[in-house]
Amino acid sequence: MINKRQATEKSFVNKFPEHYFYPDRNSHLTFKKSKLFGECQEEFEYMSLVTTGHKSNLQNGTISHRDREIHYHFIEPVKSIAHPILLLGGVLQNRKSWKSYIDDLSSTNSVLVIDLPGIGDAKILDASYGFDFLADCVYAVIDHLRLKKINIFSTSYSSIIAYEFSDRYPSLIDKLVISSSMAFLPEQQRKVMFNCIDSLEQKNLSKFYTVFIDGVCNSSKNVPNYDLSRKVIEMLTQKLTEEEIGQFIENTKRVLQYTVPEVKPDKIPLIPLIFTGEYDTFTPPSLCREIGQFYTSSYFGTIDNYDHLFHIGNRQIIIKSILPFFQQHSIPAFCTKHENVNAELQKDDLFDKEEQLNILPAAVNLPVLNYNDYFLRGAV
Repeated sequence: MINKRQATEKSFVNKFPEHYFYPDRNSHLTFKKSKLFGECQEEFEYMSLVTTGHKSNLQNGTISHRDREIHYHFIEPVKSIAHPILLLGGVLQNRKSWKSYIDDLSSTNSVLVIDLPGIGDAKILDASYGFDFLADCVYAVIDHLRLKKINIFSTSYSSIIAYEFSDRYPSLIDKLVISSSMAFLPEQQRKVMFNCIDSLEQKNLSKFYTVFIDGVCNSSKNVPNYDLSRKVIEMLTQKLTEEEIGQFIENTKRVLQYTVPEVKPDKIPLIPLIFTGEYDTFTPPSLCREIGQFYTSSYFGTIDNYDHLFHIGNRQIIIKSILPFFQQHSIPAFCTKHENVNAELQKDDLFDKEEQLNILPAAVNLPVLNYNDYFLRGAV
């Protein structure tokens, strides 16, 4: 038998899965009564800033860059220890997904969350707009808020935005964290993305969920948050709107079109913190590590026992990793310093034979689309 609080929390999760993307025991739920269509009904709201008891100044705003809307929340505490922290999420995240992070971070740090074009409340962004455009959108917000420097945490989809921003505006970054990313896109990962697009274009959300979750979750290991990850992603995919489906399709095409830049002789003058889960099969540690080759130096590590979705169900993993880094340049114990990462390392050398054969589960081996079809159909 479940008690009233458990039942209430379950109802909240089913109604607002995006707010529960990073649940833990310290999450606070408050309730209010409201009348909806003449009937009294309980509404659940996640009131992170209220429950922490600290005072913060919240700015909500919308600006435009090249006629594309950008929405942001900027939270400033009375006193901030470090430069503002910009949180950039994965392909199914938006600025509302970060509410529980704001709860932990904003008592001592300014926090900025953004719906860039193609994300959240911003309209669909055609894949013809590259990640350089999105990096310029980030700059537009920072310039609008008149911020001198920022700290950036990025994961998965947004890690490309973070890279492009660091390449174009390195002087605006104090410290940079890149997680769950990789230096190039292997063929098997491309298959997952093609099949995700195909499933959504067929309006088959069940198939999309299967392809997506089997692509990013590692079912062969005893990952602590495995069941929770699948449940949260299932709820999110079931609630996808037509707009969100369009956003996912175009954003995924943007990744598939992206050309990994050559390593420049003059490397980006930053020392990022780079990490992912040790069992990440979608952005494997060996490929994630190679991102360091674009920078003068880097710190790299893996999170024990977790996969690509290490952030679901235990946000403290990230908080305890990035906050000391942003505030004191303290490196997590799991990371080691890598200098002069070998840019000439061959792709086949990045895996042992077993990893090459089992980089993704068999469940994603569905019929593969020819990407040229999208050009022939005029979709890109």
